[in-house]
Amino acid sequence: GGIVYVGNRDRYVHALDGRTGELVWKFQAEDWAFASPIVAGGVVYFGVGSLDQSEGARHFYAVDALTGEELWKFQASGRIMAAACTGDGAVYFASMIGANGTLYAVE
Repeated sequence: GGIVYVGNRDRYVHALDGRTGELVWKFQAEDWAFASPIVAGGVVYFGVGSLDQSEGARHFYAVDALTGEELWKFQASGRIMAAACTGDGAVYFASMIGANGTLYAVE
């Protein structure tokens, strides 16, 4: 749709016009938006977690791709450091706690 979605350690996901680079919207999360956002069905999906090795629950977000409005969020057990993927009507992502992790499938 001509919009580029970029996460940042400033805790925001930015939606930028792909032609002009102008800001369309930005969404603030509770931690670094480190994992690359993905877009499916008009929804931007991304998780948060920083490189500071701090432990604790983090959220995985679903945000409207056109408006930046939060649709829902899911609390994961740890930091989310990699991009999600979609398939079979679900969004799949992993969280890390130390050297261990959990794989989630959210419908």
